[in-house]
Amino acid sequence: GAPLSRAIRFALRDAGIDLEGNWKHTNREVSLFHHIFDVAKTRLVLSWHTVSRGGRDAVPSGYVQELRDLFPDVGVYRPGSQLDVIAPKFRLAATRRDLRNRLFAVTEASEIAETEHFESVLKGVQVENGRHDASPFGIFDGSLDAEENLDFLKEHYGESHSFSVDQIETYASCPFRFFMERVLRIEEAETPDEVFDARVRGRILHGVLEAFHRRFPGRAADIPVADAEDAMNRIVDEHFAKNVWRNSNVPVGVTAVEAQRMKNSLQRYLETERSLDEKRWIPSHFEVSFGSVRGKSRDALSTMEPFVLETPEGAVRFSGQIDRIDMTDTETRIVDYKSSRTPEQKDIKNGLSIQLTLYALAVEQYLASDRRCAEAIYLVPGQKKRLEGLQKGKKTEGWEERKEIMFETLRRSIKGIRAGRFHPTTRESICEHCPRGRVCRHERARVLRKVSDG
Repeated sequence: GAPLSRAIRFALRDAGIDLEGNWKHTNREVSLFHHIFDVAKTRLVLSWHTVSRGGRDAVPSGYVQELRDLFPDVGVYRPGSQLDVIAPKFRLAATRRDLRNRLFAVTEASEIAETEHFESVLKGVQVENGRHDASPFGIFDGSLDAEENLDFLKEHYGESHSFSVDQIETYASCPFRFFMERVLRIEEAETPDEVFDARVRGRILHGVLEAFHRRFPGRAADIPVADAEDAMNRIVDEHFAKNVWRNSNVPVGVTAVEAQRMKNSLQRYLETERSLDEKRWIPSHFEVSFGSVRGKSRDALSTMEPFVLETPEGAVRFSGQIDRIDMTDTETRIVDYKSSRTPEQKDIKNGLSIQLTLYALAVEQYLASDRRCAEAIYLVPGQKKRLEGLQKGKKTEGWEERKEIMFETLRRSIKGIRAGRFHPTTRESICEHCPRGRVCRHERARVLRKVSDG
């Protein structure tokens, strides 16, 4: 009847046969249905995942439910009923894995009493149970409470510490990643491959653009087309030659392709600069650094002294490096190059990208205090899309809102760092490409159980 028809429909669909509309089963279809299950000679066992990859409860498909309706007397075994098979009792354990499985599974006091000599494993059980339950974040989730640890954090990240934008944005996106990278200093294990390193690409890109604009002071639109294109190609070749040792494991052909790709992108960059013809902006300062940063800046605006900003957490020191500052007689504009993609407006609104806002304050209040910072943009050389981050031109309240968002991110991040709160994030988009995922091991569902409603 109808239940059998639906069960056959599910079986046929799983076998790659899709049937549309209402239909009655034929002898051929019933034969195919029996053929699908013909592997089982005496007993057929169907199983399904009870937990999804994300850690959430999973339910069986409609196909399984139809079969259960057809055969209501067939038993359904829960994982607990098969415990002794999955995790044998201690006296029957054949391997260390069996012992560990049993320790994780047992709940009876009589069995636990037999395991005193497995104290370290029991500790591991308690740690894992604590990470999976709904209790607040603890020490094994990156929330530190030992006095000596807190003293270290307050001293290391105290008033004398110079924060970078990258430190703040890393903590804002995922405190646990900040803990791994900045506090424990666990470096990512890198496997040599034949792909051009994105960090080397970014280093070359910044060096090329700095060298080009220093060689041709003023606007790109004023440079003869042939001279600009020829100079850009030669500068790319020079910088690839200087940095090739940083990618010594990459084949020569890959490096050549990468160099040509950058030349093409930068030729498009020159075309865009000429088409915009922004006459009032003059590229004037490059790789401007403040505070303690890697590398020595040659720009006249650079200073070894940090930028001190009054925040909700008191006076905080900042170090950084600004790719380019364009000028007029009364205003400045910040240009930040990205080698692949720019942040999005939602990142700024959510407080995950505060770089342009903080740099604008550094320029306006510290580096070039005689001028108003009117704009700050992210751009990928070669792409026409630009992201303006200050919102000063559209409406005054837009800029005030950006500052409020930045100060709130600074407050939460600096306070959290000094208090030793390094719990993992709940944002799946951030976890998706995180290089620390194998260390963190925090599925979204598990983390959400520990996050309060507030």
